[in-house]
Amino acid sequence: LFNPIVTKLNKKGIPRIVGSLIVYAIFLIFIYVFLRILIPTLYNQINDLIVTLPAIFDRFQNFISDFVEQVSISGIDLSSLEENIFDGLSNYLSHFTNSLPNSILSILGSLISGIGTILISLVVGLYMLFDFDAISKHFLKLVPNKNKYEIEILINDIGKEVRKTVSGTLLVALMVFVCDS
Repeated sequence: LFNPIVTKLNKKGIPRIVGSLIVYAIFLIFIYVFLRILIPTLYNQINDLIVTLPAIFDRFQNFISDFVEQVSISGIDLSSLEENIFDGLSNYLSHFTNSLPNSILSILGSLISGIGTILISLVVGLYMLFDFDAISKHFLKLVPNKNKYEIEILINDIGKEVRKTVSGTLLVALMVFVCDS
């Protein structure tokens, strides 16, 4: 993904390892700034949701009560329906509250696993970026001679398409972030 940038820096006289480190440093700074913006925003939104949940529950309760009063049909006991709805909602909220600690632990475990995978990927990617051309040539040695040319073209095409896809995804994410802010 970063190979074209490192290659351009290398052509301008910057050693490949230094260029790789510069590109990774810029990438990590970008990630840091992104997280510094994202985490407080996410924290505030979760707090706002927690604060407004009781009001939402009260509004829903009032809506159901008003609905039952307006639709009162003689001979049909809608108060039991109203009680069933409130009991079901109360049971759901109670179950949600009781399972929340386990859910948080599960989410934290997944988050730590994901962060570990990302860190390992970054380290492997950095090492591959140091000597990308040699790694590509070594990989091509594993391919039979009659298919080397096609595989080399395929590898280059895959690299270009992956860069386009990531660039497009980042552009869409940036536009959503800007529009949502």
